[in-house]
Amino acid sequence: MRAFLVPGAVLYGMAMLLRRRIRKPVRAAVPVVSVGNLELGGTGKSPCVRWLALRLMERGVRVLVVSRGYGARVQSGLDEEGAELAAHGVRVAQGRARAALIASALQTAQADLVLLDDGFQQLDVAVDCHILLLDAQRPFGAGWTLPAGSLRECPMLVPSPHFIVLTRTDAVDASTLQASRRCVERRFPDVPILHGRQVVMSEGGSAGAGLAGRRVHLLAGIARPEEFQRLSTAEGAEVTGTTFMPDHHAWSAGEVRAAAEQGRAEGAEVLLTTGKDLPKVAGCATAIPLHVLRVGFELEDGDVAALDAALAARIQGKGPPD
Repeated sequence: MRAFLVPGAVLYGMAMLLRRRIRKPVRAAVPVVSVGNLELGGTGKSPCVRWLALRLMERGVRVLVVSRGYGARVQSGLDEEGAELAAHGVRVAQGRARAALIASALQTAQADLVLLDDGFQQLDVAVDCHILLLDAQRPFGAGWTLPAGSLRECPMLVPSPHFIVLTRTDAVDASTLQASRRCVERRFPDVPILHGRQVVMSEGGSAGAGLAGRRVHLLAGIARPEEFQRLSTAEGAEVTGTTFMPDHHAWSAGEVRAAAEQGRAEGAEVLLTTGKDLPKVAGCATAIPLHVLRVGFELEDGDVAALDAALAARIQGKGPPD
């Protein structure tokens, strides 16, 4: 099937390259840091954006997270990812015209830095620091752009980011990680490569370590639900069944109720969902208790220091990181 789709992938890749050549980005009034990826979802971008925003805020930086906003609006005009950020106290603005959105938001309240969520392919706003996320299992997916593969752009034709973060390093062995690093280094030889991993958060309202030995039915509408299942199992849960939908799925009360009924029939004690899905399902009545497994993000200690230094330079108005 892929052989028949390759001509379309070549045309799509050339169109994306032309788009980069003709678009003229607008410089924002404050530094802009972009967190993006090359694949269609599933690289752990949402946990990374949340981690970075909260880390900057803890250091006294006034952060504005700007994204296009996908999926159903669930809270004050925000999609589920924006609502999850807002629940953590992060200021969020969403819309298609991001340059105008930033200008409008900065008139309402000042910020020291704009964090552009999913910003590697947006070309409306000039970016001071690009952070590109690549999956440690398969950094360039199947190697083809849409429709023959899952890449948004051809890796050989995109500009070099300032940092690359290999995500989900906790899900691969050492040899796979080294092979992925070599693959990335061949394409981006001078770009620092950081290592990120997923962690289960144990904050209030999340399942955390309380899953050990419990029978659960999984409910998720995310890009890679198999990762949700892997983390649930790693926490000691026994998965009795799953209800998985495409990314950004707008859950109906009937769908959630049916999943809970299915879970109860399987003997599940808990209907377990993701932090991303929670804003869309929290108000639904369920036959078994609804809990959330909140997935966080961490960088290795040495990598945190390197990223902190680069972002501090950006906030102080110095040149882009090396």
